[in-house]
Amino acid sequence: MYSPKIKEEFIPILYRISASQRIPMTKLVNQIIKDYLERDFQIQSEKTVEELKEKLDPTTVSSLSTEINKL
Repeated sequence: MYSPKIKEEFIPILYRISASQRIPMTKLVNQIIKDYLERDFQIQSEKTVEELKEKLDPTTVSSLSTEINKL
């Protein structure tokens, strides 16, 4: 499975936020992604990958990929 790398510049801020909330960085990043998808794409976390593919057209997938790469 593809595992994208988080840009080094984001690690310190993610670390500080996760430490202040006393949660692992992975949990913090997953929550940030979940909140983004639910807010901007009205995607519920229990949806399957196939349901997501059906909901998102190729343009949206490309846009989402661009936004994720900006993070």
